Amino acid sequence: MHCQPSGALLLRNGNVDRLERPPEQGVNRTVSRQNAAWERRLAEQHFANVAPRYEALRETDDDAIVLIGDRLPDRPLVGADIGAGTGRYTELLRKEVPDGTTIIAVDLSHEMLRALTRETYDSPPVVRCETERLPLRTGALDFVTTFNAIHHFDLDAFVDEMARVLRDDGQLFVYTRTPEQNAQSIWGQAFPGFLAHEQRLHSEGTLRSVLGRLGAVESRSFRFPRRATATRLAERVRGGGYSTFSLYDPSMLEDALQAFLTHVDGHEVEWHDENLLVHVRRPG
Repeated sequence: MHCQPSGALLLRNGNVDRLERPPEQGVNRTVSRQNAAWERRLAEQHFANVAPRYEALRETDDDAIVLIGDRLPDRPLVGADIGAGTGRYTELLRKEVPDGTTIIAVDLSHEMLRALTRETYDSPPVVRCETERLPLRTGALDFVTTFNAIHHFDLDAFVDEMARVLRDDGQLFVYTRTPEQNAQSIWGQAFPGFLAHEQRLHSEGTLRSVLGRLGAVESRSFRFPRRATATRLAERVRGGGYSTFSLYDPSMLEDALQAFLTHVDGHEVEWHDENLLVHVRRPG
């Protein structure tokens, strides 16, 4: 079974079935943060619960890491990976940066950072704090990265803090997915209510506009082939592979999963995930 990028399509025995998407699931919208405090509390609870199994539930994409390494100057640097979680991307990044570079892993979740230090032999320095209030001096950092986390931040406050902690000519790298990219995933195309529940993502235009307050902006999209069995996909839903699933009422989530599995019909699924890397360079 293949999930096609042109719409909510499922292939079953060579025949195409179209999954009807409720009107409120469209992607032409402005992300609302009216319930930001509630979203943050829910996210904290979600990551506390999922931390022990998080590594097994998510893919890690190397391509953006290589590009970031190429953009950094060839000298020892000081950087921070914000929203580092269990350190999946932090560890990959440490292999790409110049020798002598220090990367600080920053996250609000004690449980996620504990998993990082437990799983990593030579773990990076870690800081538990809110993203918008970093315990770092002004101009302390040469670069900042954040991977699949910016939709959990107060975007305006985050940009203000980046303006404070990044040095002149410092760089910010934001790896995320847009609402449009989310709609092309297996979850956006075929999992009931997924797009309606996920209202936190920022459009590329919003990211370029808001992050552009810091300096010159460029962006690049990435596309990755994926494949998984129905059993594996169900494990990711029940295990909380995406925080979006925590926004469902538990009984509604199980109902949505059963409808999803009915459409999948036990087949292995192939689809493509898309992500966006936004790169900002501060004026020198």
